[in-house]
Amino acid sequence: MLFDEKTQNEFAYEMMETMVSATEIFNTVLLNNLKKYFCIYNAYITVFDFEGKFLSLTDLNRLYIGTEHPYFSIAEKDICARKINEECRKDNMWHDNIRPYIYRTSDLLLQNDGEMTEYVNFLNKTMHVKYQVIMPFDIYGCIHLCIYRREGEQDFSNRDLENFEQIYKYIAKTFKLFKVLEKPKIISNIKDEVILMKDDAYIITDIDHKVLTSNQKAREYISAMAGSAVTDEKLKGEESLILFILQGASDQLVKTVEINGYIFQVYPFPMNYVHGMVEMYHWINIYRAEDQEAIRSVVNPLTLTKREKEVAELLCDGLSYQAIADEIFISFHTVKNHVQNIFSKYNVNNRYQFYQIYKTHNPI
Repeated sequence: MLFDEKTQNEFAYEMMETMVSATEIFNTVLLNNLKKYFCIYNAYITVFDFEGKFLSLTDLNRLYIGTEHPYFSIAEKDICARKINEECRKDNMWHDNIRPYIYRTSDLLLQNDGEMTEYVNFLNKTMHVKYQVIMPFDIYGCIHLCIYRREGEQDFSNRDLENFEQIYKYIAKTFKLFKVLEKPKIISNIKDEVILMKDDAYIITDIDHKVLTSNQKAREYISAMAGSAVTDEKLKGEESLILFILQGASDQLVKTVEINGYIFQVYPFPMNYVHGMVEMYHWINIYRAEDQEAIRSVVNPLTLTKREKEVAELLCDGLSYQAIADEIFISFHTVKNHVQNIFSKYNVNNRYQFYQIYKTHNPI
């Protein structure tokens, strides 16, 4: 392995260059950069969900989802991954962690003598792995960079682990910045959905249930509820209110809660990554309850076509325009046209208003 300063700087630079256009960092590009700059030929990446369930494995050649890779059969018995995930969860590791977490599996296996036989046999016979160093990243350490050595090679030394700490820091800093740059893109995607729905007041929250952004109308409504002016920064600090609104929110369905004469409707916005991980963002639309009473008094909307009714039901389920398009195999533009026609027939301006009338005429 090469760890001179010039090599380290070139690796860090290429990682930063990749980050600008990448949709994720932990992929074959990272593995090939490790090979190119540090002569690390034996490495792969495993990804787990936030509960520790195996999602995917990436090697130098390709990404394997779930059962596509033999590791799937032994994942639940991977005592090393389990211990690492438990420790990272206990430490509440998050996107922005840059403190090196370096695990040598020979150390971990010594602590679990009674469980290790089947797992070790799998590593040796199927993965051709004798020794491993695992570096966890992301939320609760759900992404593992695994560097290994084969039968006949020596275990990783303490000096090796010290060198890996520098690699960890470069990757972690790149990932931290990547997540910072990613959020505006996610906000933009969600705002596109909000604008299409013609909703006036909205709040957007991230996977940690923290407010990313809001508009003036939303802050006016919150100010009226609170009895004092609420700025964008102050709203970002209203953790108890946001947590109350999001409490029990589904990953698939819309949640509605009424507080002090205001209706908060929560929509899930899943951020799906190629390697299988899903991060759940939410947008919260706010309406005055008194405004909705007038909407509910509207009767006898025009009849929907069969396709419009299909779109309407998915709309009421909380699906985004793109999700509706994917569900019934039509284009995003066609969904948008259907929704505009539906709203026109029901004389409404947004999804919540439509839902209030639609459920009256078509119990869901």
